[in-house]
Amino acid sequence: MNKLIYQPLLSAFFLVLSFSYANQLQACPLTHKQAEIEIAGNKLLVDLARSNTERRCGLSLRDKIPADYGMLFIFPKARRLQFWMRNTYVPLSIAFISEQKKVLNIADMEPNQTRTRYFSKGPAIYALEVPKGWFEQNNVKAGDTLTFRSN
Repeated sequence: MNKLIYQPLLSAFFLVLSFSYANQLQACPLTHKQAEIEIAGNKLLVDLARSNTERRCGLSLRDKIPADYGMLFIFPKARRLQFWMRNTYVPLSIAFISEQKKVLNIADMEPNQTRTRYFSKGPAIYALEVPKGWFEQNNVKAGDTLTFRSN
């Protein structure tokens, strides 16, 4: 085959790839079920991320996050969790939480990077993302308890 045939095929391939990526980006942020939670006496409105798609999207592609708002990631079983900040444009803090709803550890996460990974310090079934500094401003620390009802 000559170059004249390859060029249109290559262009078509990249066009399909770009539409696929654009559709993936439009899928985030999704519309989530919300809940009010309490942690260390502080109330917070959160989106619930319960499915693989909801957890994958997380708080990505958002330009801002309200002060008393976050996302509670709920996993099917406890395990050592790992998060990163791909396509997440705002700085966040994350608390990893055990099955007993106790905060294991908290980390501050830098926006829009994929090199740094943030890990739970033990098996966690929940992860709570909030605007960066929220945990410190509200005196939330490891050992504190999360309270919520999930349907």
